[in-house]
Formats: sequence, C-alpha cells, structure tokens
Amino acid sequence: MTLAAPPLPAEGLLRLRVTPRSAEVYVDGAYAGTVDDFGGTSDRPLPAGTHRIELQARGFVPVTVDVRVPDDGTVVYRRELEPVSERPGVAATGAVDPIAPPPPPKTLYVVPGCYAGDTPPQPGQLPARCNLADLRVIR
Repeated sequence: MTLAAPPLPAEGLLRLRVTPRSAEVYVDGAYAGTVDDFGGTSDRPLPAGTHRIELQARGFVPVTVDVRVPDDGTVVYRRELEPVSERPGVAATGAVDPIAPPPPPKTLYVVPGCYAGDTPPQPGQLPARCNLADLRVIR
C-alpha cells in the first residue's frame, strides 16, 4: 500500500512597502523580521488566508492591520509610519495625553485581494489580475 503525501497548504506572498524600512514586522503575534525582509526583491511567503500584521519602529506610532493573502498571489501593503512627535496627544514615550483630542482617522485604500494601504495604488503597482477600478476607499 502506498501512502500519498498530504497536500501542501496553499500559499501566497506578502510584500510590504512601508517606511521606515527598518520597522519590525510581527505576523500573527510572532516576530517575522523587518520591512526589508518583506519588500524589494524578497516577498515573504505566507499561508493563504487572513493574517494580523503589526509594524513597530522606535519613534513611530505602531500599526496593526489585517491582510488577506491570496492563494498563489501577492498582496501589497503600503504605508508610511507616523512619527510619534508629529501625532497630536502623543508624548515622546508614545503614551497618549488624555487631554488632547484623538487624531482624525486615516483613509485606507483597498483593492480586495490585491492591495491595502494609506496611499492610493499607482498604475503598474498591482498584480496583472488586479484592477484599479475595484479600488475601495475607507474613511
């Protein structure tokens, strides 16, 4: 009797276009490297599905976002982390000043299954199967 090998889990790629490029990246709560490990010529393979991505850099406001990695595709997340000193109501330590009003929400640009970021995608940035006409703006 011959046993067949179990099928490999479906994978896709995550590409981060985030500044600063030295920011630490956590995937589903586990340290996974820096932004440079997820961009340029080295996209990071991840199991297909939804993952929680956390970005942290000294002197910048941390960011947490959920991304959906497509099976056999690439999702691109683009963002500039906000320096702590430029954010109203945030002290240099990153602690929130309870007297200052909260900052206004940021706009998020999404092409389902292809792109999520705080800047609109440009023509040529998306994989061939993606279309800018599918862009959704979330405020």
